[in-house]
Amino acid sequence: MKKRFLLSVLTLTTSALIYSCSTEEEDTTPPPSVVITPKPEPEPTPAPTQYTLTVTTGEGGTVSSEGGTYDEGTEVTITATPEEGYEFVGWEGNDSTEASLTVTIGANTSLNALFGQLPVLILPPSPSKMFTKGVADTLSIGFSSASGFKSVSIESNFGIVQILEQPEEGTNEGNILVQYTPTSVENNDFIRTIAGENEIEISASNKDNITIQETFKIRTQPQPIYRNYTKSSVDVVNDSYLRLNLPLIRFINKKDNKWNGVCGDPVEDFGYNKYGNLYDGAGAQYSYADINGDGYDDILTSPGDSGMLVGGGFDIPEKYPDSLEVYFYYDGEYQFQKLKNPIAYYGNYFIIPGDFDNDGDADFYLGNDGKDYEPFPGEINVVLENKFNEGYEFIPHQVQGPKYNHQASVGDIDNDGDLDITTNQNGLEVGLNSSSQIQVIIENKGGFVFEEKLNVIQGTDNLNLAASKIDLIDINSDGFLDLFHGSSIDPTGTCNGMDSEFLANNGYENCPDFKAKIFLGDGSLSYSFDNYLLVPDVENFHNPGGNIFCKDLDNDGNKELIIGRSGTESGNRFGTRGYFVQIISHVNGELIDKTSEFIQHNYEVGVDGQPDCQLDLKVNGIDRLHDLDGNGRLDLYNIPPDDFRKFLHWEWNGSKFIKVSP
Repeated sequence: MKKRFLLSVLTLTTSALIYSCSTEEEDTTPPPSVVITPKPEPEPTPAPTQYTLTVTTGEGGTVSSEGGTYDEGTEVTITATPEEGYEFVGWEGNDSTEASLTVTIGANTSLNALFGQLPVLILPPSPSKMFTKGVADTLSIGFSSASGFKSVSIESNFGIVQILEQPEEGTNEGNILVQYTPTSVENNDFIRTIAGENEIEISASNKDNITIQETFKIRTQPQPIYRNYTKSSVDVVNDSYLRLNLPLIRFINKKDNKWNGVCGDPVEDFGYNKYGNLYDGAGAQYSYADINGDGYDDILTSPGDSGMLVGGGFDIPEKYPDSLEVYFYYDGEYQFQKLKNPIAYYGNYFIIPGDFDNDGDADFYLGNDGKDYEPFPGEINVVLENKFNEGYEFIPHQVQGPKYNHQASVGDIDNDGDLDITTNQNGLEVGLNSSSQIQVIIENKGGFVFEEKLNVIQGTDNLNLAASKIDLIDINSDGFLDLFHGSSIDPTGTCNGMDSEFLANNGYENCPDFKAKIFLGDGSLSYSFDNYLLVPDVENFHNPGGNIFCKDLDNDGNKELIIGRSGTESGNRFGTRGYFVQIISHVNGELIDKTSEFIQHNYEVGVDGQPDCQLDLKVNGIDRLHDLDGNGRLDLYNIPPDDFRKFLHWEWNGSKFIKVSP
């Protein structure tokens, strides 16, 4: 078998190898043996080292974790949270003073969160009692701390603050007496009050060096101003710096505001008219004056405006006996004062303050009281004698009636030391129709006795001066009051309804030119067409309104006249209206228009023929020439009593009025 096998192999192999077949013995060499080396067993992993973290807390706070057992190298974060009245002060077992602490576990660790009781400041009710600008007053603040008093500091950005008394160091409780003098009145909501709020920062520490900080509000008000009401009405009115939203004040005092809205906005959009009083207006006529003699202006208003109420006015005053309302400034707010003897004068076209009896307080002239249409029942003019310091009431003294008066001014025309009145009235008394007007002076005879003088402007046109504005000023600084007479334009060419038959029968041939004039005064109770200055006209803006101001703006010795005018692009006084602020200089006996030199952005007009109620007497003239913000520069602005979207404001920069708002 073996030989045959070998032979077969040799036969199939094509190799050059030659095998020897000389022996027939078998190969008995044992095959090599395979030795497998066993793998060594791995050494076991040692168990991790663990440590214990113990977290505790002292009185006055909590911690986010009480600790536990952690592997070495683990990071653990613990947060300490103080309870009310406490402060975190540090960790026992760690140098960190942060309330949130992260530790890396490397040994058994114990931590104790430390809290300290805050010192307590016992503050007066906030906001505080009223402080007055420029007047030092005191404020007492209580202090208490278990560890005892250490120190206190107080700062203010708007006043001078001084610590008069403080507890002794280590004392557990005591008072900190602070003296504070406001240097300004901050955070003033001018549309409802003249008061504001300042802030002081208080920082007090205890013996544990724990500090408490408080911000405390200090109520503040301007210093009182005792005004001189014996001056002409232009100066008296301008002395008041108030610019309040009268409907808002009436609403706060739970009075209705039956205003018809502005530019289509219903009254409800302003949040007013909620108290159900059917016979009420929004306070269309008002006056600011110090009625009770405390140095702060109060408000006298006639809220029922007969031209705006439903039905054309009140049928009888008994429907609303309190038609004159008084709002006193008291403790930072304007508060309604109920009169002991209600006065039912309503629908007034003007309320002018003035001291008619020279006793130092403000009396008031009320004009055109009653229904504003023929036969003008109850339409009289009165002076209210101020008796508020003797029982909270006015005593009325009738000076005219019934008359149809829409303009008036108060001043000492004859230089005899008491206030007279000039007004324009309808021509019924002298035989003209009610559309015609004549100028009247009401002489103050003393003791609230008045004497009416008709036809006080001498000359052929004196019976036909329909004035949109009259004021008493001294344009030429000669010591006599001049009469600014802002005549209305006559778009129809019919002399404003003058009775032509009366004119013909009495020798009056011509209608006046209806341009504004200043009749120069001489101390007598009359003026003349032989002695007047013609006010430069403004095309399309013919009607003066609001207040007229007479002041030497640039200190060159010549007075400037500031006039707010209304008008239209077409010249129609009853159409679309805009406003124009005009400034005129009195130079060498002439009035020269210098508007472009003294004011910028001074007018605005609407689209001709398209009523625009935002421009409809938007300024209603200009109301104030006064340093509104106390920065030493004059402000020229209006006081819209109904809608402060109409507020306009210019500020004097030393040579010119620059538009500020809107």
